[in-house]
Amino acid sequence: MINLGFQRISVVSEGLNFKSLAEIPEKEDTPVIVYVGRLKRAKRPDHAIKALAVVKQEVRRQSYGFWVVVHSERVGKTCWEGVRFFGHLGNEERRGLIGRSWF
Repeated sequence: MINLGFQRISVVSEGLNFKSLAEIPEKEDTPVIVYVGRLKRAKRPDHAIKALAVVKQEVRRQSYGFWVVVHSERVGKTCWEGVRFFGHLGNEERRGLIGRSWF
């Protein structure tokens, strides 16, 4: 940013609190990508969908999963063709899903 002419630069850390893992969680049997966030263009959920296409091409498996965790009570836990939506989850449950995912 300095090379672009900015002079006053501040680094703001992420608003998340992560603890180091004591051990690697057990993963799902099939490749799963998890997206956590709002379904807004600025959050780029389309990048997660594109990543799934790359995984399907590079990792030769029969089935794949795509989990979408959104901060909404209105989202049902509906599942179709490997896509599963989760509504608002507590920290531990959300971290558990992330831990079980491959990406």
